[in-house]
Amino acid sequence: MNKPLYLLFILLSALLTPGSLHAEPLQRHVLLLSIDGLRPDYYLSPDLYQLKIPHLRSLMTSGSYAQGMQGVYPILTYPSHTTMVTGVRPAQHGIVSNFIFAPSQGLLNWYLKTEDVHGKTLWDAARDKGLKTAIVTWPVSYGAQVDYLIPENLAATNDIKDLIRQGSTPGLFEDLDKQFGPVTLLPFSDPKACLPLDSMTTDFAAEILRRYKPQLLLMHLLDADHEQHTTGIDTPQVFASFERIDGLIGKLVEAVRQAGLFDDTTFVIVGDHGFMRVHAVLDFNALLLEKGLISVDETGKIVQWSAFVQGNGGAAAVYIKDGADKKVRATVEKLLRAEIAAHYAGIVRIVERDQLDRLGAFPGALMALEAADGYYFNLSTPKRSVLNPGDPFRGMHGYLPTNPQMATGFIASGSGIRQGVVMPSLRMIDVAPTVAALLHLDLPAAEGVPLVGILTP
Repeated sequence: MNKPLYLLFILLSALLTPGSLHAEPLQRHVLLLSIDGLRPDYYLSPDLYQLKIPHLRSLMTSGSYAQGMQGVYPILTYPSHTTMVTGVRPAQHGIVSNFIFAPSQGLLNWYLKTEDVHGKTLWDAARDKGLKTAIVTWPVSYGAQVDYLIPENLAATNDIKDLIRQGSTPGLFEDLDKQFGPVTLLPFSDPKACLPLDSMTTDFAAEILRRYKPQLLLMHLLDADHEQHTTGIDTPQVFASFERIDGLIGKLVEAVRQAGLFDDTTFVIVGDHGFMRVHAVLDFNALLLEKGLISVDETGKIVQWSAFVQGNGGAAAVYIKDGADKKVRATVEKLLRAEIAAHYAGIVRIVERDQLDRLGAFPGALMALEAADGYYFNLSTPKRSVLNPGDPFRGMHGYLPTNPQMATGFIASGSGIRQGVVMPSLRMIDVAPTVAALLHLDLPAAEGVPLVGILTP
């Protein structure tokens, strides 16, 4: 072989080595969209509920989906969403409940700041690779190091719009508000709060997609959760909510088309928990009040506590103020075990500390309590009796992820996704590694693994 041909042969051989074929990652875009309270039944059997959800159906048909996704404990919105962007369980990432545990400062202070998250998130990993990132309404996102940020804030205050604006990328909220608004947001305690919130989230996310074309965009739609808490499951209000959300998904798909990104975009639709009907609420702090382990003022505000039971929907964590106080620990454990054995066997069971460690849940808690179907634990001001009517909720979550009613949804479609794969189940900890695989990101601390069966070679 003469020298020029030999050199050409060497060059072609180098270009065609297996490693070189994958040296440059695809310029892929991933839209990670969470539907709060997404029950798999609603997309697996829409005709059973007479649901008109053409966009979700189209994504299912063109992609892959799960018959159920098993969450983390407790299966609540904020722990779940943080697991889906880190690939680890709550005890490791630090967002162990929806609310920061601080009985004397208030029981319903949401986790807001990314500084509370331990470990690398998907947006951190994307930034490390120089990718453009965006968040529009995602839990625990204040301070997120992304290019375009509209954080989530579910406070029950009238200045909610201003609080979100203050946490956003400078100038971004004002610009989008001028284009689509002025946006009017309601306190999260309002039963209709999520209607304008979801509309704002979708409009803002769609415009960010059109203008800035981020490689990773995360967003969260909440109205289906609000309706299931308020009216229960399988109600006309819930069906109407899912149909509205399907319409919002259609807007996002159209925005991706308008941005010229459709062929290069992966749509990953996730839920964070299922739902069950409830009729009664439990509050074992009533026992602690009676024994003087908690003191409240005339308004019900906690002024002193030695032990406390933090309600988390279907689960409750039992904390001792001074964890090393063996006397208080023994008193509380004896009191709760005796009360449950005497009156609540079959309604409440104890989840022991070693099981919590295996679940990656409630670090520092003495133990946890798990409610039977139909019951949940009080989330707010301590009540005066253990067993109470279930108002204001008709639907609840937060139970052990092995409870079949807690299964949530997963659909993936578009670039990099096989068509027609139906997964009987998957783990929530596998969501982040799968998105990382799609974008060639590094999440070395993730416990989960990529869903290789739905990914194209």
